[in-house]
Amino acid sequence: MAKSNMTFIELCQDYGRGVELDEGLPASVDGQAGELARIVRDIRQANLNIQLLFEDWTFRRKRDLVAVTAASSNDVTITTPSDVDNIGAWDRDSFWINKTAATAYQPTIIEYEDWRDNYFVGTEQTRTSQPESIVIMPDLTLKTFPVANAVYNLTADYFHAAVDFSTSGGGAETSVIPGDFRRLIVLYAFRYYARRETAPEYIEQPWEEYDELMIAMIARCAPNHQQRARLKKKPGRCVVR
Repeated sequence: MAKSNMTFIELCQDYGRGVELDEGLPASVDGQAGELARIVRDIRQANLNIQLLFEDWTFRRKRDLVAVTAASSNDVTITTPSDVDNIGAWDRDSFWINKTAATAYQPTIIEYEDWRDNYFVGTEQTRTSQPESIVIMPDLTLKTFPVANAVYNLTADYFHAAVDFSTSGGGAETSVIPGDFRRLIVLYAFRYYARRETAPEYIEQPWEEYDELMIAMIARCAPNHQQRARLKKKPGRCVVR
């Protein structure tokens, strides 16, 4: 499998060649209009949709987030990374409290609804102790249960939110999708063109390549889902069941 370091603009150009653009290939992703703007938009959306197929792609994993608790509080303050808004999901098996100390232990995870209805009630709302559990809130922030009685260090792995391409800077950036599989972005984008232009050949023709690449990427980058990846009877329908 050939390594590809194709940039955003190069993906747009490859896509443009594939659909035989009448307007010629885009030289930049900035300020495009008409069909060239649609080409740029299609590649951006394809890049996001592939990333969103699984929240735990290995290329989305980030290690050793660091956070701290505060005495007499159930809030958890994340100190690293600074861009906490880009947390897309948590690796629930990776949480440690005081990981580098002799007293290191792994807390259990309480589902938010269970915590809300069965734990964070009555006097349990204010009981302080060494935290036994971590609660992942709906907005992906964290709380301890019980309320922490001192400062504790918390570490965990997380999965970065899907990363969009920027439409400024000319298109020199590359996708977070591994280089071996970036061709999938172009192949995925063909479906947008096919639907927009009522051109079914752009759905039918690329899909053998798409299927092979997607199955290979799932095997390498989402092994937990490998047994769930199946092909429907029609090509180009590599889905999770």
